Amino acid sequence: MAKEKIYVHDCDDKLIMVNVGVLPSGGNIMVNGIATEAGILLSETFIEPHFFAGYSGGRKSVFAGCCSRKSLRYNHNAEFNSSEVPMPEPVFLEVM
Repeated sequence: MAKEKIYVHDCDDKLIMVNVGVLPSGGNIMVNGIATEAGILLSETFIEPHFFAGYSGGRKSVFAGCCSRKSLRYNHNAEFNSSEVPMPEPVFLEVM
């Protein structure tokens, strides 16, 4: 552990964010550049029922844990989440 570098993500640090693509809903995927270059990512989280995406944690902790605040808000906006596609499909597709 002494040789490992631990970094706590700051979703508001615009200088460290890099654009890695576009979400199916149209928003930019801005993620922490350190995460894009890391050999391994660890997420400290818990699993519980999620109000529109099945369960929290898992693959959702990677996106939410490494993205910018703007990307997270775009992914969680009310217009997108109230689509006519049965849940959890929209969010599931976003984080795949």
